Amino acid sequence: MTSIRKTLSPDALDKEKDTHQLMSAAVNRSWFRHHQDREIEQTRAVFEETGFALAKAATYREKARRSQCEGAY
Repeated sequence: MTSIRKTLSPDALDKEKDTHQLMSAAVNRSWFRHHQDREIEQTRAVFEETGFALAKAATYREKARRSQCEGAY
C-alpha cells in the first residue's frame, strides 16, 4: 500500500505543507490570545483591588485628618 504522500505531486505537497503551517500559526495565535486575555484580566483584577485599597486608605486618612482638625478647635 503506497502512502498518500508518495502519490501526491510536489506542488500538492507544498500546498499541504503551507496549509499545515497556516493552521499551526492560527492555533498558536489563538493560544497566545487566550493567555494574553487571561493575563490582562488578572492584571485588571489586581489594579482594581489595589485601587479599592487605595481609595479606602484615602478615606481613612481624610477621616483621621478631619477628626484631628475638629479636635483642635
